[in-house]
Amino acid sequence: MPLMAGFDISRNRPLFPLTLLYTSAVTSDRGKPIFINMRAKFLVLSCLLAVSAFAADVTGKWTADVPGRQGATQTVTMNLKSDGAALTGTFQGARGGPVDISDGKVDGDKVSFTVTREFQGNSIKMLYEGTASGGEIKFKSHPEQAPDRVAEFTAKKQ
Repeated sequence: MPLMAGFDISRNRPLFPLTLLYTSAVTSDRGKPIFINMRAKFLVLSCLLAVSAFAADVTGKWTADVPGRQGATQTVTMNLKSDGAALTGTFQGARGGPVDISDGKVDGDKVSFTVTREFQGNSIKMLYEGTASGGEIKFKSHPEQAPDRVAEFTAKKQ
């Protein structure tokens, strides 16, 4: 009985349980390949991946109440536009007029961007990361210089 890759060649049967699982997944009960079944699995997997790739359409106007110092909240407005994996737009509120976002990215349902503001000659960069779901994006933000000062808020699509 010659052995090759866990098979008894003379009987075309698996010798090990792990090989049995693999063999049953790609062959019929007669030992013939099931290409149609594999094609169906591939098609279903491709459809699921395509749906998840387009799951986060964040284009539009978003508003949120962002926690500030001493428990006060500030209403911010984000006008976002996604183009594939690139994200552009403006961020308004939280001390000042509209500012262009930079380094904007969309990866599935993940969104990230940076907002840089000038205060009294100093440049302050805020990093935003969020997860989109339906008409909401749950954000976490923090100043670039202070990653331990995280603020969490939820933006809603208008």
